[in-house]
Amino acid sequence: MLLLASNHATASTPCQPLPEIQQKLGQLARGWHSTLALETGYAPPSGYTVCQLKSGLPFADHQLKRIYIHGLAGENDEITLAHEYLHLAFSHHPRGHDEVFIEAMARRLVGVQ
Repeated sequence: MLLLASNHATASTPCQPLPEIQQKLGQLARGWHSTLALETGYAPPSGYTVCQLKSGLPFADHQLKRIYIHGLAGENDEITLAHEYLHLAFSHHPRGHDEVFIEAMARRLVGVQ
């Protein structure tokens, strides 16, 4: 069953970069690459920015290549970070809008089944 993700992003959403989290995501993404490279539609995103989200639900802005999250305080935040990264990594493929696939893959990458 294909679920379409809603687009939370707007051009007016400000970005306060989170460089430490972005660096960690870069390290994680390198480790995930061998797993993701086997998936149809995967294209490693480049030039993305991880931004502080003040309120609301985390999201990925495909046009601006931004990931908006609250922080990285635990396992659920790691899953969220992986989830939003996957939206960017599959943004040019229908899987990028399949919430069931994205969430399952995020949990797999983080090691939570």
